[in-house]
Amino acid sequence: MPTSLHVGRVAASDRRSSYRLPLSDGAATIDLPGSPGLPLADLSADGGRLILPHEERPAGERLPGVLRLGQGFSAGVDLEIVRRLPDGPHGATYGARFTGLSRKASHDLSRFMIDGHTRLQRRLSRLSAEPMPLLRLRRPAHIHGLLRLHGVHRGQTMGVYRGDEPLAAPLRVRSLEAKGNQVSVACGASPHLVEGQAYSFLLPASGAALLFEATVLHRQNGSAGLSLPEEMLQGGFRDSVRLPTWNRDSVDVSFSFPRSDGRRVQRRSLDVSERGLSVPFRSGRDILFPGERLDDLRVDLPTGPVRALGIVRAIAPRGLGDDTVCGIELTDFETRGDRERWLRHVFSLAHPRTDDLDAGLASLAWEVLDSSDYLGLWTRPEDRARLEREFLSSWDSPHQIPGHLIVLREEERKVGTFATSRVYPKTWLLHSLGVDQQERRKRRFFLDVARELYAAMLTLLKGEAAPYFVLFVEKGKRWTDLLYYGFVESLPPESSSLYDEYDLYKCIPGAAAPRPELPRGWRVGAADTRELRAVAAKLRETLTPLELDAYAYGEEVLDLPSFAREAPTRFRREVFVAHDGREPRAALIAECGSDGVNVFGLLNVCRSFSFAPFDDPEEERAVARGLLAAAGEFYRSRGVDEYNVFATSPVTAEAAEEAGRFVAHGVRWLASCDLLPAWLSYVDDVLQVRRLDVKSEG
Repeated sequence: MPTSLHVGRVAASDRRSSYRLPLSDGAATIDLPGSPGLPLADLSADGGRLILPHEERPAGERLPGVLRLGQGFSAGVDLEIVRRLPDGPHGATYGARFTGLSRKASHDLSRFMIDGHTRLQRRLSRLSAEPMPLLRLRRPAHIHGLLRLHGVHRGQTMGVYRGDEPLAAPLRVRSLEAKGNQVSVACGASPHLVEGQAYSFLLPASGAALLFEATVLHRQNGSAGLSLPEEMLQGGFRDSVRLPTWNRDSVDVSFSFPRSDGRRVQRRSLDVSERGLSVPFRSGRDILFPGERLDDLRVDLPTGPVRALGIVRAIAPRGLGDDTVCGIELTDFETRGDRERWLRHVFSLAHPRTDDLDAGLASLAWEVLDSSDYLGLWTRPEDRARLEREFLSSWDSPHQIPGHLIVLREEERKVGTFATSRVYPKTWLLHSLGVDQQERRKRRFFLDVARELYAAMLTLLKGEAAPYFVLFVEKGKRWTDLLYYGFVESLPPESSSLYDEYDLYKCIPGAAAPRPELPRGWRVGAADTRELRAVAAKLRETLTPLELDAYAYGEEVLDLPSFAREAPTRFRREVFVAHDGREPRAALIAECGSDGVNVFGLLNVCRSFSFAPFDDPEEERAVARGLLAAAGEFYRSRGVDEYNVFATSPVTAEAAEEAGRFVAHGVRWLASCDLLPAWLSYVDDVLQVRRLDVKSEG
């Protein structure tokens, strides 16, 4: 197994704090001696924020009271004033703790909080409160495709909203009229839709929700015509895919109820995901609150028991009588082996046709790459045998590879492959996506293969500890526009994402012209310790914080001292500077790694940076040639046959042209791994819409 999959620990504050339900005026009150009907601003399993408009209470004071929730519920409670909080708009506010609640009262409090939590989850405002960004989709074809996929094809019902609250009756999409710019929906006898009125509509999507506004154009015979939206928001992304387990794949889950004197229960799982699982919750008998900690949770997998800590993240109606569903996040595991067993189990359920770096998998992956048109894009026929040897040597030693190599099978055939490698301390490279050429001709099947490969790889990547990923694709391809740029353009400006272009050249060490003569006082050579600090400072002024951190361009790590020892596949980074006698004016960062990890040589890459404008164009050209000649000497000394130059300026491109050959116009996408759930949902939607298009085309 190459690297450990990881589910991160939750923050200490999350584990310490119980869930708090915000309350509207009068939703819950407490009667204290001489002060009836005191409002609560929020409520938890153990207490709440108490508003005392005209009273001062010392911390530690204990008072008998009556807790009143909604209509008709009241229960005796002992209340302790814990601390004074900042005053609210209605008076002095105190943190208060409940004690002395009977079992029935605790049960009723649990039901009250579950109902309140469920109502809040139905509000539109919850989408904007999510940590992941809302995508803003504006492409008409994409919007039309999403409505057709999720509304017409999948038959998902839409929630209807005026303001933040849902109206009573959901709607179902009947048809789309592209020419008439309308959406036809089944609304029955619903009195809520009024002609000429605008509403908000919420449509479930792939691990997310689609939100749009539309005007009711007309109503007749149980249906209504809506204006086709010009813009959609997509949010509510699940950071892990829920897999229904039913009977065959269900596993036994046991834990103790925190508020039931240690009573231990055993339940069958309803679904699982990388982050946790759900179990039935018997609301007529069980007492459990959102945010509750489960410190002794055990899951019995076919490969052995898993012991973990859990937090109740959601409790929702199941639709079967009085029962509900309890969603539990696994926040930590007892041992490394527990974590590995859990994540491998979930991966096998989610991707049963996908193998991850098993014995002999490297040769199968190479066969897929060889049978695709992948290798022919940027590699020369005479290099094919050497690249195969290096690929097999690298990936047949999984303990040396910080990454994953997957192969997708269809029955007995190997049909696709994908890889990811940790190329910097905090960053993963996605690469080597290949689909068998025979399967590529079957457009519908090809889209299914691509969808599964992306989903499986992103599932693995989400389990890793690195916060960033990077990929390189060819500019101008339809695939690039659909899957990458289409997503990036929908992100809000503050997102941790960088999408830029470059020209790719492949250069032969020693092919560059001899180092040109530089103006008096200039020097080109490897940076010493002082110059490394200066280059790092210049990069900090030039680049975004995202790129600085993701590429490890900081002062203490610029030359990757520890990572080079940790990752044999990325064993050297050298920084060359062009110095005018006062300060570095330009730099080139050359990186050297195994050709076998990525067959395009993306671990043997150099990039140049200019820190100040040049007054003399010839001087600038001489500096560019000098830096590239120094890089060529570096690669020759490391035994590298060919290296890549990412040219982002005409001068660098000119120097690279002299030392090698132009390959392609490329695009780099660098982003935070926090965006992976949103991107996976987006990719899934795009590929499924394309599959519907292909099906309709015959």
